[in-house]
Amino acid sequence: MFQVSNVLLNSTHINWDAFKRQFTEDWDIDISAESPDKDCLVFTVDWLCVSCMFIPAPVPNNEAVLYAENNYTWGEAVEVTSSHQAHVIVSILDPLHTADAIECLLLHTKVVSSLLKLDNAIGVCQSPTVLSPEFYIHEAQRIYQGVLPILTWVYIGLYQDEDGVSGFTSGLNKFGKDEIEIIRSQQEGYQIYDMLASIAAYVIQNNVKLKDGETIGMGPEQKLQITRSEGVAMNGESLKIAF
Repeated sequence: MFQVSNVLLNSTHINWDAFKRQFTEDWDIDISAESPDKDCLVFTVDWLCVSCMFIPAPVPNNEAVLYAENNYTWGEAVEVTSSHQAHVIVSILDPLHTADAIECLLLHTKVVSSLLKLDNAIGVCQSPTVLSPEFYIHEAQRIYQGVLPILTWVYIGLYQDEDGVSGFTSGLNKFGKDEIEIIRSQQEGYQIYDMLASIAAYVIQNNVKLKDGETIGMGPEQKLQITRSEGVAMNGESLKIAF
C-alpha cells in the first residue's frame, strides 16, 4: 500500500453507482458487475485490489483541516475542508506483491479523480495537504497524454525567512527515493516550486537515484550541486540542491 487518500464529502451519503459509471467513462475500466455494500466498494483491476471505504463522519482529530493549512495555492482550502461531513478512504492493495509504486499510484489517482467528480466531493486529503478537485482532476488528466501525474503523489512545500526561500518534497520516499530540499535560496518561490517539481518528475520517471557530490540541472549549462545531510524541514537525511 503506497498511499492512502481521504476523499472529502460535504454530505453523509455516497453514490457508488455514480462513481462506477464515472470511473468507467473516465478510464474505460468496467466495474459495473461489482456489488458494494452500503459503506464499502471493493473491486479489482488486473491483479490490484481497490478498496473504497465510506465513513459518514469527518476525518478524525481535525486532521484534514490541519493538512488544508499546508495548501498555499488554494486560498479556500481551510474553509472548504472545514465543511466536510464524511469521507471515503481510498487504498490500493497488491496481494501478489508484484506491482511497483507507479502502477499502484496510477490506479490510485484514477480512482480518486473519478470520486472527486461526485456531486458532493469537495477535496482530497492526503498527507501532508488537501488538494482541490479541480487541481487533482487536472493533474490526473495528464495520464491521457502518457505523463505521470507527479503532483498527485508528491507534495512540494515552501517557506520563507529573512535569509531566503526554502522548499522541500514530501512523497518521493514512496518510490524508495530521498526527499529533496532547497534551502534559503534567493530565487523566487515559483522558481523553487518548478525546480523541485521538475527534479521529482525526473527522478520518478527515470528511476534515478541522486547521490551526494553529484550535480543536476534542467539544461546542459546548469550544474547544481547535490549534498546529502540532515533534513531541515523533515526528519532524517535529505538531498540539498544548491539553487
